Amino acid sequence: ALRADAGGRDDDDDDDDASLGHLRARNAELRERLREASDDLARARERETAVSGALRAFRERQEKLTRELSSAAATETEVRRAHERCAELEIEATSREVETREATRRAEDAESRLAATAVELDETKARLALQAVPGSPSRSSSSSGRAQESVRDIIVAAAEAAASRKRGLVGAPDGNPSSSAGNDGFASVEESEELERRVNARVEEALVEAQREWRSEMDAMDAERCAEVASLRDALARLRAESEERLEDRLDIREKERADAADARAVLAEERVASAERAAAATAAELASERDRSASLAAELDAVRERLDDGDDD
Repeated sequence: ALRADAGGRDDDDDDDDASLGHLRARNAELRERLREASDDLARARERETAVSGALRAFRERQEKLTRELSSAAATETEVRRAHERCAELEIEATSREVETREATRRAEDAESRLAATAVELDETKARLALQAVPGSPSRSSSSSGRAQESVRDIIVAAAEAAASRKRGLVGAPDGNPSSSAGNDGFASVEESEELERRVNARVEEALVEAQREWRSEMDAMDAERCAEVASLRDALARLRAESEERLEDRLDIREKERADAADARAVLAEERVASAERAAAATAAELASERDRSASLAAELDAVRERLDDGDDD
């Protein structure tokens, strides 16, 4: 009986040893799994830290995107202002064109009044020319000088002839006058009157010729002046047209450059916005994936802890 009891006890001890070894092995296995779970948890925390950094970077990108959106809005506002400025410049150019036309009309009116004044001046000169030949030196001084010289020569010749005839009459004998001498005196008087008439006629012809030459020279001067005025008007018209074309070209070039720059800034802002949106979407997907992995690791860690608690209870 004692041996049987001892054998039973030995069997019980062997069973206890076997169960204790099994528990130790299971405990070691659970500790190993706990260590692995701790390592997984540490890696999960590292990933969580990385995800937090990625989230922080995502927020920074989001803030940058917000700033870029604000910049894009400011650019759009600037583009709108540029369009408004273009409209204002067009209105200003239209008003300047109207002012230019008004100034041109006033200049034409002034030129017409000047032409009318010139016509009146010419008519006044013509009336004065009909009355007398001008004695002041001018471009017609040569012709008038020639006319005066011819008239002076005629008058001098007539005076010399009259003086010679007078000397002839005075030099006749006093004591014995005859009828032939009286007849010669009457003839001399008639010849003197005829000579005076011829002198007056020659003087009038010379005056008419001088007036004709003076008028022709004045007409030539008026023609030259009209040609100069016409050339000046043509030059003024060309200068106005060239200035208007240059102003329009400059305005077109400036507005085109501003529009191109605004379009380029708008396109660049849109590209930045699209790139930021793509980066935000990729970061959000990566963050969701890391959160899912962290949740799965946490669930696995909880399961391992429950198993360890169950093993400790056993």
